[in-house]
Amino acid sequence: MGRQDHYLSALGGFRLLHFHRDGTVEVEDVAVPAGFQRQLGEELLLFHTGISRDAGDILSDQAGGTERGDRDTTYRLHEIKELTAPLKDALVQGRLTEVGRLLGRHWELKRGLGARVSLPRADRAYEDACAAGATGGKLLGAGGGGFLLLHVPLDRQPHVREVLTANGMQEQPFAFDTRGAVLHTL
Repeated sequence: MGRQDHYLSALGGFRLLHFHRDGTVEVEDVAVPAGFQRQLGEELLLFHTGISRDAGDILSDQAGGTERGDRDTTYRLHEIKELTAPLKDALVQGRLTEVGRLLGRHWELKRGLGARVSLPRADRAYEDACAAGATGGKLLGAGGGGFLLLHVPLDRQPHVREVLTANGMQEQPFAFDTRGAVLHTL
């Protein structure tokens, strides 16, 4: 659980990772046209929730559900995996509203993986953001706090910023890194 974050930080760009049972990882480049990348960068907003947490504890709860053979956990993890192909297609084709909707579906599934994945404050802020015009989003990483990523069409961004500020969240600037940490150090 969680290995994808390390790989994607190291590699940068838009990538699809295939984790094989023998421990190897195959990296597939996803050809997102530059215009769509730029537009997506403009339509994604990132907010710090103001909540710190230990991701290891949250991930161990999720792993425990898998190890116990919990059907709901297994179902949710498979459903999350099934979002990969539609998300890739939406990125390549520039269907950015669909990207937001798929991020929202991912978050809906992930929240059911453990009691600590979300918090009432984060859920309320997410619901308020969607009511203000966000098409979807999710807490990044293991959940439980940290950063909320939202897809918001440009005309709705002032409204979303307003409601998230009212929820005590601070916007964080960010940009896509196509080179990753590995290439920065070479």
